This record gives sequence, structure tokens and C-alpha cells, in this order.
Amino acid sequence: MEDKNKNKNQKLVCTICDQALLKNPNISGKPYAVRKTSPVICDMCSQNLAEIDDENQSKLESKNYSQNSIKSLKNAATETKPATKIIKIQEKIKLMDLIANIKSVIKGQDEQVKMIATAIFRNQDLESVEIKSNVILLGGSGCGKTEIVKILANEFKVPYVIEDATRFSEAGYFGASTDDMIKNLYRSAGYSISKAERGILVIDEGDKKQASADSGRDVSGENVLFSLLKMLEGSRVPIVDDHGDAMCYMDTSRLTIIFIGAFPNLIKIRDKRVNNIGSVGFRNQENTNKNINKEYIAEDFISGGFPKEFIGRFDMIVELNKLTTENLKDIITNSKKSTFVKYIEEIEKKGLKVSYSEDIINEIAVETEKLEIGARGIKKVVQEMFKNIMFDILVEENKYTECIITKNSVLDPTNYTLV
Repeated sequence: MEDKNKNKNQKLVCTICDQALLKNPNISGKPYAVRKTSPVICDMCSQNLAEIDDENQSKLESKNYSQNSIKSLKNAATETKPATKIIKIQEKIKLMDLIANIKSVIKGQDEQVKMIATAIFRNQDLESVEIKSNVILLGGSGCGKTEIVKILANEFKVPYVIEDATRFSEAGYFGASTDDMIKNLYRSAGYSISKAERGILVIDEGDKKQASADSGRDVSGENVLFSLLKMLEGSRVPIVDDHGDAMCYMDTSRLTIIFIGAFPNLIKIRDKRVNNIGSVGFRNQENTNKNINKEYIAEDFISGGFPKEFIGRFDMIVELNKLTTENLKDIITNSKKSTFVKYIEEIEKKGLKVSYSEDIINEIAVETEKLEIGARGIKKVVQEMFKNIMFDILVEENKYTECIITKNSVLDPTNYTLV
């Protein structure tokens, strides 16, 4: 480093781009920063490197940085795009591989997974904040709403929080404030602003926040939604301490916000629009328009009591499919998180062979449907079926070599054979 600086007439030079560092403004009118650390980095390269990753950035500021590391950073800086752009996420993950991983867990929602993944991908890869994506995700209980988001966040390696909307009220009133959502995401990101800014904020039970029919100030409903407008549109929002004072500011331009709920009240509103039903409940005339949008649209939410200013900031509405018997059977047999498969594997690890008839899968799916809680009902049905089996195996370990179950075992958890 010393020899290099001597060759530059004692001027400090950027270790990466060899640009002389000046205290006076350069040709473009922007001064270079003179840093007292080794290696010396100019303003432009510093901004470029900030987008590589936190590990390289921390090494960059180390006084004991090796010459080999400096060389690798030079190569990285050469390949890095201008400071106004961020590193392409394709360099870290392949979108199709990501979706394939999710489909191995989530069944029956292939198109929906692609849409949500695309929204997150765009926010991570944005060069212009004008196309920021926010998502409304609706579907019944147990169809995989929050599970999809969790898996996507883990695959994208971004921090996320899932906030229950019913906990929040307008700032200054009893209950949590929406400021706490950002603070919780900041905490989930390990107190890294840069990571939190590209995270995912999930607002669950969003359907509970539609406008109240009561008169007066709706501090726990509609007004909570209004307090979210700034972060939805992509603004700098404060991260406040326990006293309400701003500790720092977070740019939400690339933050993915997903508003989740079942929204049962919207079903009739959509049906009325699609089928052209009049106020007295009769169809005024047969709707023959084949181009009519049968999916949920923003107007359905506005008619359902949600502020148009709020709904207008969501560019994507994704409705999850109601899980069919075939979907449930696919989850039972093929999902990486299948409770049934995990029980089979656990018993086999105990040295037993598990024999079961094919119709047992259909029976589990049918009983799950009766619970009307979606895929989470599978766990309840399967645990009930295996509770006595596991007890016998654990109490008299090494006694049995085979476990035989049938569809009757689903209906009667005492109906099984251990030999």
C-alpha cells in the first residue's frame, strides 16, 4: 500500500479503482471521502460494495485486510452495477428452483406461489421504487397462507415478521401501534436496517380491520389501516424506541407487505358483481359477459368496508384455492412436512416395518375435510390415529417388528396390529 501511494505522488488512492482521493470536489462535483482505514476506499466504490453483502462489508473495514481479499474485492467492484442499482438476486438464488422447493411442501397452490414469489422477487430486484409490489392474500383456514410466506422468506433468505392485525390500534390508544410492526421486523433482521428494508411484513387477520359500522373514531379498525399508508407506498418511516422517539429511519420502498385474511364477507359482494344480482337478491338480467373478472378486485374490498386509499396501494390480489380431497391426499403422501410420513419414518427408526392399505390415505383426507380447517386438520387426524400405537411401541421397545394399520385405524385409533 505504501509503495503504491508513493507512486501516486503521496496522494491517497482508492484500493479498488485506483482513483485519486481529493478533498476538493471532483469533475462531477462530488467530493471523494478520505478514509483513515486500510484499505482506502472512495465514495463510489464504497457505495457499490455496500450492496454485495454484510460479510464483505465488515471485512472491508478491517485494518488487517489481506491483499488476496483486496484483489477479490477489486474483481467484485468491476462486476458491480452503478450505485443506483442493487445486486441482481439471480446471483444468489434461482427463482424456479425456489418455487420447486416450495411446491414440495405446499400443494394445490402452484400459480399462487408463483405470483407471491414474483412480488417478493421484484421488490428485491427493483431499480425503480415506482413498481413496488404489495400483496393481498386471501383464503380459508388451513390453505397455507402464512406457511407460503414463511417458506418464501426462508428461501429468499430475508427477515420476516407475521403480525396479528387484531393486536393493533391507532397510535396513542390502547394496544400495539403499527410502529411496532417495523420495530419487530428490524429486530428480526438482527438490527440491520439494510436487511429489514428488503424483508417481508405479514399482516395477518387483516379482514378484522374493515371499517366499523359504529359511529365515532375507529381507532382499532379503519384508522389502523390509514396509519400503514406511508410504509405501503414506500417511504422513510421511523423506528421508534419505547418512548416514541425515532432511533433511525427505514426505507420501505423494497419492503414486501402482505395483507392476509379469510375475508368471508367479500364472497357475497363478489358474487353480486359477477352475477349482476340486484339489491332485492334477484338477478336483474343474465350476465353474458365472458370477460367479466370473476376473481376478487379492489372494488370488492372497498365495497366490503376497506378504505380505497389503503386498497389502492396493493397491486396484487391473490386468492388461494380451497384444498380438495386430492390436494389433501397429495399433502399427506408427498409434502416434506407431512405428519403421516414423519410418523412412518419415526416408527421405522424404531426397527418396525409399517404396513398400510392405500385407502387409508383417502380416509385421512376425508376426515380432515370434515374438520373444515384445511391442511392443519391432517395433523390432528394423524396424531389421533397414532397416539396409541406410539405409546405401545415406546413402552415395549424392541418387542415388535411390524405395525399394521388400515382405514379403520383412522376412525378407531385402537384398531391396529403390532406383531
